[in-house]
Amino acid sequence: MPESAQPAAGATSMQQLAEAVGVVTAPAAGLAALGLYFGWKRTQTYATYFGVDNSVLGFSLQEYVLRSASSVFVIVFSTVAAGLAALTLHQVLTRHAGPAMYRLGGTAFAVIGVVLVLVWADAPVNRMLGGLSPTIQLCAGAVGGLVVVAGGAAISWGGTPTIGRPARSGRTARVLCTAAAGIVVLDGLAGQAGPFLLGKPYIAKETVLAAAVTVLLYAAYLRHDLRRADVTTPPWARALFIVLTALLVAAGLFAATDRYAATVGIREAELTVARLDGRRGVVVYTKENPQFPASVTCTPLPAKDAAFKYRCEGLRLFLRTKDEVLAFTANWSRDDGIDSDDRLIVIRADDSVRLEFTPGEEDLPVRPLVSR
Repeated sequence: MPESAQPAAGATSMQQLAEAVGVVTAPAAGLAALGLYFGWKRTQTYATYFGVDNSVLGFSLQEYVLRSASSVFVIVFSTVAAGLAALTLHQVLTRHAGPAMYRLGGTAFAVIGVVLVLVWADAPVNRMLGGLSPTIQLCAGAVGGLVVVAGGAAISWGGTPTIGRPARSGRTARVLCTAAAGIVVLDGLAGQAGPFLLGKPYIAKETVLAAAVTVLLYAAYLRHDLRRADVTTPPWARALFIVLTALLVAAGLFAATDRYAATVGIREAELTVARLDGRRGVVVYTKENPQFPASVTCTPLPAKDAAFKYRCEGLRLFLRTKDEVLAFTANWSRDDGIDSDDRLIVIRADDSVRLEFTPGEEDLPVRPLVSR
C-alpha cells in the first residue's frame, strides 16, 4: 500500500469516529435538556397551583432531571417510535419506489401537511361557515368537487372543441372551483382531527404546526427528487435542509413537552389536594402565638417554665428544605374559592420553633405479598 494512502485512511477513520460521537452525544444532550425543562415546568406548574413560585422550593438542576425521569419516557418513546416509522417509510419511498410512487407519496404528504396547517389554524373555513358540523362540511365539499369534475368531464367529452380565451377561462374556473372544494374537504377533515389531536395532553398547537411544516417540506423534497433527473443537490443545501428541519422538530418537541409537563403538574397538584388528609402532619411548637389561619388550632401549653408556649396542629407537610418547612392547612381547597386557609405557610426551622411530624399514608409499611 502506498504511504500516501495511510494518512487518508487515518483521516477517514477519525472523521467516522467524530460522526459516531456526534450521533451519540447530540441525542443525549437533547434528552438531558428535555428532562431538565420538563422537570422545571412540571414543578413550576405544581407550585403555581398552590400560589408559590418555583424558586421557593429550592430544587437543584439534578433534582429537576430526576423528578422528570418517569414522565419524559413517554415523550422519548413516542418520538423514537415516530422517528423509526418515518425512517422506514423514507427507505421504502427512496429505494423501492418508482416515479409513480414518488408522485403519490408527495401528494399524500402535501395533503396531510395542509390538513395539519388547518388544524393549527382552528379550521378557518369551518369557522367562516358558522361552526357547521365537520362531517356535513366534508360531505358537501366532496359532493361539490365531484359535481365540478363531472361537469368538466361532460363538457370535454360532449362539447364542441373551442379555441381561445373562453375555453381557457372555463378551464381556470373549473380548477379554481375544484381547489375550493378541496380546501372545504380538507378543512372538514381538520375540524374532525383537531379535537382529537389537540385533546392529547402531549400535543400543543405549536407541535402541530411544526409537524405540518416538516411534512410539507418532505413532500417538496419528494417532488424535487422526482423532477431533478441528473441534477445533484449541493451538499450545503442538503445539510441546511436537515439542520432547519431538525430545529423545527425540536421546537415542536419542546412545545409538546411544555404542555405535557404543565398537564402533569396540575394533575399532581389536584391529586395532592384530593389526598390531603393522608399527607404527613406537622405539629409546631412556638414561643409566641404565630397567628396561623383559623383552621389551625394553637393551644397554649400549661407549664409556665416550658420552652415553648403554644402547640399548633392542623397543618400538612408540603415540602421540607434544608432551612424551611412548607405546609398548608388540612382543609386547603380551591373548590370554595380563595380564603385565608388557602395559602402556603413557610416555617423557618430554627431555635424559635420545634417541629414534629405525624405519619401519613406514605409512611405506612408495605405489606409483603403472602402466597396462598
